[in-house]
Parts: sequence; C-alpha cells; structure tokens
Amino acid sequence: MKGLCVIIQYADDVTLIAETASGLQQQIDLCAEYGKKYGIQFNPFKTMIIIFNKDIERTPQEILDDQLKINTLNGEPIEVVKSFKVLGQIITNDDQDCEHITK
Repeated sequence: MKGLCVIIQYADDVTLIAETASGLQQQIDLCAEYGKKYGIQFNPFKTMIIIFNKDIERTPQEILDDQLKINTLNGEPIEVVKSFKVLGQIITNDDQDCEHITK
C-alpha cells in the first residue's frame, strides 16, 4: 500500500484515508474481509468517498490508475460526494467549514 493509510473508528463509523484510489480500495477490501470474518456487514449504500487535494502533484501513471479505478464495497460502486456529515461535522472536499458553520 503506497503512502498515507489511516483508519479512524468511532462507535459504528469508520473513516478510511488514503492517497490513491487503489490504496483506498485495499483498505475497503481489508475492512470487508474483517467484516466477513467477524460477522460485521458494511453497507455500500451508506458508504461515501470524498476526494481532497485534487491539485497535488502525482505521476501520470497514478492519475491514470485513479481515473480507471471505481471503488467498490461488496461488489457495489461507492458514491463520490462533495460533502458529508461525520460525527455531526460537515466535511467538504474544498476543506472549508462554511457549510457546517452556516448550518
């Protein structure tokens, strides 16, 4: 797994952080394997991906790999969103708190 990989858990919420789509998929697959082993079912329809820092420098191959990668959970594609709420905080892909503060 290349680069940053982080798993944050709180109650029944899990947040995965990765530098690439393929790194994220590896983490998703590990969680799914763990779930099967211990009877935990992750719902792909309650799972979201948010992409930060689209402007960071990456190699042409990394960009191509991410563009071709569709992240899935249990065979279902995972929705890519611009914002979502985690533990009451609205997170946005532009890393601004405006939406949360306004609400």
